[in-house]
Amino acid sequence: MNYIFPIIALLLLSCKGETETIQTDSEKIDISVRNYFFMGDSVDVECTVIDTISSKELDVILETVEENLRLVQLDIDTLNSMIDEKAYANLEKRNSLYPESIEIKMAQDELVLSQYNLKMEQLKAKKTQFQNSNRLYMHLRRSTFANVSGYGVQVHYKMGEEEADLQVLMDADFDVVD
Repeated sequence: MNYIFPIIALLLLSCKGETETIQTDSEKIDISVRNYFFMGDSVDVECTVIDTISSKELDVILETVEENLRLVQLDIDTLNSMIDEKAYANLEKRNSLYPESIEIKMAQDELVLSQYNLKMEQLKAKKTQFQNSNRLYMHLRRSTFANVSGYGVQVHYKMGEEEADLQVLMDADFDVVD
């Protein structure tokens, strides 16, 4: 019985609670950047927050991206219709020509159709870019904390003789998004 009090006292003294050190925001940013770019501790990395994205700014950005997506989709739909019309017109014209002169007489019409198809692929690429931007901004919206949605961070690193300056987008939890 006499030994219970000293044992309890030792247990209470040995339990200090949290032993982790609390990281500052700049330490979290540095760690996140190092992890994102697979950099070791030996690489000199300097990170500077150059922009803070508020939730209101993010809402405006998202509205703009969604409007651009809508407009690109309208352009794609219109161009799809134009391609279909031109393809059917070319088919009818090709059927009405004699076989020996088809290639010469159809060259200009085929060129226009090819230009339409090229423009269609460019619009699809632009749509994909807007969708990727929308995905990133939606991630920022989900991580919003205290009206801050993200940060623009300037990263300077030196690895041996190689030096580089990069900009990364981080969410409110200091995770690199892009």
